[in-house]
Amino acid sequence: VSVSTRKDGLLRFCFPQQKERKRSSVTSVKFRREDKWANSIKSVIYAANKLGKSFSGLNFCVHSQFVSSMGMGVTSAIKTASALALYEYCGFKGGRNNVAQKMMEIGDSEFLGMETIWSDIYTNLYSKKDFCTLTNCNSNEYEHLPFNLKGYSIVITDSRVPRFGLGPESYLY
Repeated sequence: VSVSTRKDGLLRFCFPQQKERKRSSVTSVKFRREDKWANSIKSVIYAANKLGKSFSGLNFCVHSQFVSSMGMGVTSAIKTASALALYEYCGFKGGRNNVAQKMMEIGDSEFLGMETIWSDIYTNLYSKKDFCTLTNCNSNEYEHLPFNLKGYSIVITDSRVPRFGLGPESYLY
């Protein structure tokens, strides 16, 4: 995700791999079902506003090998990358991952109206090569477990099994 300045009070979002463009206004960052993946970005813009940052306008460009309709955590990755981009862009003080985590928590609860999926946040922010990130959803803690894949392959499939009790995820697709 890249972010750049605009001076016209608009928010513009593009996702070339999906051949989609979305737009909004700095003065009225609102959830719109038809904005799908862009709602993830708008949620962290909303959070940055709540944390005292304001904007004259912003461009966001998303690049991904996977489209958001595939699932596989694409919109969570977009949200995480957007939070990290805004951290740098805004010059937030404090730990980079802590501020990004706070932005995603505010965006999830107040903008998207859903429970924060901590496993997604921890996996996106704290993963390490050759380790698996194990998340305890009861305590919202994580740990790294050694995971050596030398000589092995992993096949990732979409089971199409929904996550129950975590709120509406239809905004993602």
